[in-house]
Amino acid sequence: MKKTIYYPFILSIIVLLTIACEGPAGEQGPIGPQGDKGDTGAKGVAGSAKLYATNWIAVTKQDHVNHYVKNGLYTGTDFTGTEIDKISQKVIDDGVILAYVRKSADKSKIMALPYFVDYGATGENLQQTYYFAPSSKKIACYIEYSKSVADISKYLQDEEYRFIIIPGPSGFRLKNIDLTNYEAVKDYFNLND
Repeated sequence: MKKTIYYPFILSIIVLLTIACEGPAGEQGPIGPQGDKGDTGAKGVAGSAKLYATNWIAVTKQDHVNHYVKNGLYTGTDFTGTEIDKISQKVIDDGVILAYVRKSADKSKIMALPYFVDYGATGENLQQTYYFAPSSKKIACYIEYSKSVADISKYLQDEEYRFIIIPGPSGFRLKNIDLTNYEAVKDYFNLND
């Protein structure tokens, strides 16, 4: 019988101590050590990010010659239509636009724009620079020369250009891709030639 008297007494003391322990919160304690790294989660479902890619667009050697601006030391070609119409100021500001060129006679060597050719080793002391400038619904590509050239056709060939337009934010993670390597870009985005 003595045990039953003690149980209610002990229970009342515990209740009183619990109620009496509540008070204003104190300062937050220091942050504890970082825990172990968790397991890698399952691979997520592929998303439907937007990407626009043109086909290869041919520009003849004669087109380059016809557009040569002798006083400006450059030739230029404007590209419009098809997927290029997707370019807006927002794409220019927030996205990524890639441009590639290849010689029509040798489609295996593809160069990312901008790129530079130095004819100094041939005694010409001439540099040729390829670059591009996107604007709304248009991409202008230029070939610029470091000095005046008497016969510009000597340095030009039939070429093909391709553009890849990635609006931002697109959902693509680009940090591990060498964007200057066309084959790596083509494989990553599953593009066909």
